[in-house]
Amino acid sequence: LDPADNAMLIYDLGSTDPTPAQLRSIGDWDGDGVSEMAMGLDPTSSRAGQVWVYSSQDESGTIGAEEGAFATIEGDGDTDEGHYQTYFGAAISTLPGDLNGDGTDDFVVGDYGWGDATAGESQMGAVYISFNGSL
Repeated sequence: LDPADNAMLIYDLGSTDPTPAQLRSIGDWDGDGVSEMAMGLDPTSSRAGQVWVYSSQDESGTIGAEEGAFATIEGDGDTDEGHYQTYFGAAISTLPGDLNGDGTDDFVVGDYGWGDATAGESQMGAVYISFNGSL
């Protein structure tokens, strides 16, 4: 892969960075007319799962992994609140389309480990849907 040939190379995933779990095209999530990509990341010992979103608008060459993302969406790992999204980003939809008819593609993220810690429920699972470029 030669980044000079109209390609995007996402780099700089070091030993302290979370491990990528998914990389999917999510369509035109932010309504700018250009498709975005989402990378779901496994949890680390200090944070829940995450999704980093990249725009392909005017992008070519090599970009930093976290620094190059225009949106970072973090799962909630606060068990004090009685819930956690440990594996947020473990599954990402492949172009669900415009689910609510607003003219922009929507974004669906799965978390197979979601649960309510106060109710003794663990790994119940959850699906999150983003409308209009937010989650």
